[in-house]
Amino acid sequence: MNPKTASPGAFRDVAGKPQQCAANEVQALRERARHLEEILFGLPGMVWAASADGRIDFLSQQWAAYTGSDPTGQHGVTWSVLHPDDLDGVMAAWRDAVLACKPWSLECRLRRHDGQYRWFAWRGTPLRDDSGNVAHWFGVCTDIDDLKRAQEKLEESERRYTTLFNNHTMAIAHYAILTDQHGQPVDYIVKQVNTAYERITGINRSAIEGKRVTEIFPNIRDAAFDFIGNFGRIGLESGEGRFETLSLHPGGRWVSIYAYSPAPRECTAMFFDITERKHLEHARRETERRLQLAVAIAHLGFWEWEVASGKCYYSPVWKKQIGYQDHEIANLPEEWQSRLHPEDRRRVLAEVAAYLAHPSSDYRLEYRLRHRDGSYRWMIANGVPLSRRSKAGLKLIGTQLDITENKLAEQRVREAAQHDSLTGLPNRALIFEYASHLVAAAQRSHRQGAVLFIDLDRFKPVNDLYGHEIGDRLLQEVARRLLKCVRGEDLVGRLGGDEFVVVLPHADEKHPAATVAQHVVEVLSTPFEIDALDLSISASVGISHFPQHGIDVDTLIHAADLAMYQAKQCGHGSGSTQVFAASMNARVDAAAAIEARLKRALTRGGLVLHYQPVIDMQSRRLTGVEALLRLTGENGEIVGPDRFVPIAESAGLIGLLGEWVASEACRQHEAWRHQGLPPVTIAINVSPLQFRQRGFARTLTDIILDSAVEPACIEIEVTESTLMDSMEDAVAILKNIRAAGMRIALDDFGTGYSSLSHLSHLPLDKLKVDQSFVRRLANDRASRAITGAIITLGRTLNLEVVGEGIESEETLDYLRQNGCDQAQGFYISRPLPAAAFADWYRAHSP
Repeated sequence: MNPKTASPGAFRDVAGKPQQCAANEVQALRERARHLEEILFGLPGMVWAASADGRIDFLSQQWAAYTGSDPTGQHGVTWSVLHPDDLDGVMAAWRDAVLACKPWSLECRLRRHDGQYRWFAWRGTPLRDDSGNVAHWFGVCTDIDDLKRAQEKLEESERRYTTLFNNHTMAIAHYAILTDQHGQPVDYIVKQVNTAYERITGINRSAIEGKRVTEIFPNIRDAAFDFIGNFGRIGLESGEGRFETLSLHPGGRWVSIYAYSPAPRECTAMFFDITERKHLEHARRETERRLQLAVAIAHLGFWEWEVASGKCYYSPVWKKQIGYQDHEIANLPEEWQSRLHPEDRRRVLAEVAAYLAHPSSDYRLEYRLRHRDGSYRWMIANGVPLSRRSKAGLKLIGTQLDITENKLAEQRVREAAQHDSLTGLPNRALIFEYASHLVAAAQRSHRQGAVLFIDLDRFKPVNDLYGHEIGDRLLQEVARRLLKCVRGEDLVGRLGGDEFVVVLPHADEKHPAATVAQHVVEVLSTPFEIDALDLSISASVGISHFPQHGIDVDTLIHAADLAMYQAKQCGHGSGSTQVFAASMNARVDAAAAIEARLKRALTRGGLVLHYQPVIDMQSRRLTGVEALLRLTGENGEIVGPDRFVPIAESAGLIGLLGEWVASEACRQHEAWRHQGLPPVTIAINVSPLQFRQRGFARTLTDIILDSAVEPACIEIEVTESTLMDSMEDAVAILKNIRAAGMRIALDDFGTGYSSLSHLSHLPLDKLKVDQSFVRRLANDRASRAITGAIITLGRTLNLEVVGEGIESEETLDYLRQNGCDQAQGFYISRPLPAAAFADWYRAHSP
């Protein structure tokens, strides 16, 4: 290799130079050359020699064996075996060494005959003649590939350790263990800490590295955790360990420590901050303590039952619930079974057997247990299985709660809910229930009967002129007079407003319904004296007969309603009676007109939402609005939902109507936001038929999620009667709606048949006290009792309670003082168009 020309030199075999010597000398030289080649070939590396100008004169046989190329050929050494990335550097380094006449060394990669590259170390030394000039170069080329790979692995290991040590989230410290004369750990030196250690502990490494831990923390031996002993044991025994303790550093942080010994008498510790986890564990223990305290306050009784063995356990509170001390009742299943109410025993034992046949996570029973004093107490038991492998291995554990007071409150609400709070007469629900029994009994005995539908004439002017208080007292007096017009077997009820119904189970030629109807007209035409007022009203009465005009209550009341409307038209509001006739179905024509108007409104416009504010009782700030649907008539008059919703239901339009309301409410919500109003919760009423339509929850959810409105800003209002038809289906629908993020309110509460057990299963957020109770609060004890019971139930179930129909400050104050959360009614605001509501909000916002 000639460094001056930077091109490979020709190979010259020293042993091959022509010699002019005697034959024997030539032979001796050849023998020495061969012997020398054998010695060189046995060396672990390649031996090379070069002339003074850097031209390679000799390469040992290992070169040909490794590269597969013969350096004795015509072209000498071929340097294409050098790795392309190394060639220029090697040639340049060799040229510089030859020019400087200094020893030469470098590392490069050579291609083996199979194409693989391996690392070699070239070492060369200049040999000088007597005058000090370089005469030759001599060197070796050694395979260092294995050493190179090992070095790379070591560097990678060191890199990983450095990366781990410099971890920014994990504090790491390295210690040297100090011992006494007996070899026991007495201290340790902090050799090194990483930056995370500094950040987490707040201590600069310069303040601790190289120092004894007892110097850094003089009170370390007083700590609950033996740092010196534990770290010392690990370092001396080449072990490892995991610990949790309070850190020695300021702040009192909890740490989890993993420590190991990387070398004798050394210990490396990794610190993980677990303070938050410890706080959570403490919070969990505190929650458990509070739960135990709450259980004691709530008087929850505990029980356990091993089904196969029959072993039971009843806690002292369980026994106290039925009036006994702990030692007075044995822990046997018979003690429970024998005290079951006779009317409950068969049902309860059947439910228990059904549960044992198919155990699940939901074990819930309601029953009555005999108290020591002979009375029966209502209980509710909840349980969970500790094992479900089989009935033989099943063990149940649960609680028992005395719900007697709740049951009594439920009974009072149920009784009150079936009667009109103002008049004490049966309300719509009880009318339909009781009248169905009367009609069925009359059919079985082939008797005839009648239904009277009574509507008061000129009542509204009286109510508007003299106020609701006088109007209510007038209705109460009407109820008393109606009761005097009928026999004991007849039913008098109030449908609502100024509408009453009389059911006559026996109405024939001897006791004609027309006679009773006329008597009602005459009695109610007599002036009413209320305070100093002399009030005159009249009644229009419609009559339907069964079985001639129908065999079910709905049909009969509808027929009587049509007849009443005809009587009102014929009597011009001065009192009249009419018997139903098929020709009266003209009202159906009016319904058809409304239906046509609805269809046009859904496609061309004509529907509008009005919004009635709902406020917080305490702050009187807005909490939301109720969206109330209105239909504009042909002449621009507003048609209320009481007229068009039943028609929409019967015409199959209620689903489209509900979808329009949901979409319009979302649109208006966003419009208000653009006008600067805050997010307003909008309540949407859902009719029973719409609620029961297939896919209702999915359709509603899609509309809300497709809009820009947060689902929590939409509240769905359903009535009690809507849910009671099919509780299981209703719960599933409401859960789907709730899962989408919407809120749920139970509307007109107190007028249906819901019970505590039903309510506890419903995913509700709010109860709305029916306005028929709220409007009578000032002068009716029953309404106050019912309203108070509903508010109490709402609190028990952790629900918000809204009072509807508030029309005075006195009513507002009463509800607020009795724990009602929110208020709605004309006293706060009438339902307003969207623009008017925005003005109302700005005028009433602080």
